[in-house]
Amino acid sequence: MRILMPSIVDPREARGGAWTATRGLIRVLELAWPGVAIECIPVPSRSRAGHRVRQLRCLVQGAAAIGPPAKIAFSRSASLRRRVIESLRSAKPDLVILNGSDLLWLLSVVPKDVKVLLVAHNIEHELYRAQVSTLAKQSSLAARLLKRDCARLKQQEWSAMRSVQRVVFLSEADRNTALNACPALESIALPPVFDYVPHPSRGPMSDRVAIGMFADFSWWPNQSSLKWFLEEVWPLLEPDIELHLAGYGSDHATDLRQPRIHAHGFVSDPRDVFRLCDLMIAPIVTGAGVKVKVAEALFNRVPVVATSIALRGLPLDSTAPVQVCDTTSEWQTALRPAAARSLAARSVLDDIALRFSPERYAAAFRAFAAY
Repeated sequence: MRILMPSIVDPREARGGAWTATRGLIRVLELAWPGVAIECIPVPSRSRAGHRVRQLRCLVQGAAAIGPPAKIAFSRSASLRRRVIESLRSAKPDLVILNGSDLLWLLSVVPKDVKVLLVAHNIEHELYRAQVSTLAKQSSLAARLLKRDCARLKQQEWSAMRSVQRVVFLSEADRNTALNACPALESIALPPVFDYVPHPSRGPMSDRVAIGMFADFSWWPNQSSLKWFLEEVWPLLEPDIELHLAGYGSDHATDLRQPRIHAHGFVSDPRDVFRLCDLMIAPIVTGAGVKVKVAEALFNRVPVVATSIALRGLPLDSTAPVQVCDTTSEWQTALRPAAARSLAARSVLDDIALRFSPERYAAAFRAFAAY
């Protein structure tokens, strides 16, 4: 079995949710087809400055309706296209997996007789729309121009999904949204899964309750959400609560002169973060799609305090040790030391944790790909 997988991220990196979910996906493929050969071709990486320059150019062109919508234009790469074509010519794959909807433009280079699946990490035009809504608070003119670009993206995203026909979503919520627009779509929901074995237990609680936010802090929804939490919630919390920020960009995410806030920067082994924290928080107030780090916390058997947005689409029920907070007062109540300790003491049952295990989905993925 040979799989060619153009990818929006390089799974060898460990920046955020898309990278983590991609490594989990690769593990599902390895379990579904033992001995499988997977050739992952990621979008070429750019420097931070190069990323911003390209992003700005694509947004300007998108607002002016020049070329494809901005999100598609950003991922388009002559070198990626060339590498995919070369791989297709060297040996015909049994399956092509487009890892990310931003890569649907590559459909044009895949031969008609090759099986293709799309892994949709988000409904991209919904994520774009959320970003435009945030921008509207700063510039109404820019927001109006980009709303038109977002409408173009929506049209092209649905059209390309209908062309590929078979899509794997990371949540039932995104799957249902797509089915409303594309009723004939063949699809399954495969939640974020993780390619490692978690530590068997966490350490004992200290005098302070350690809450953690594990994220890619270069991504705008995480930046906005952390800002909201630090401005609206953090000043109301008692000294018995300490906050640990971990992940890409966490060491530059905020002013760290406050003695109860600790930034750990990039962490090579996520288990180190989950062992450190009594609770994980996901104060997500904007964005779209599934929040991988919420799933990862539960996989590591750490209870979570989160907004409704952060829990959207995850396969959870009342047995999960998750406290939903959407207002400042709810957050303040949930993170009072006694309440936080009570939630931290709750166990994450095996049934919940194993919903994010790759072993659970290998057979379903293999059956879905057999068409």
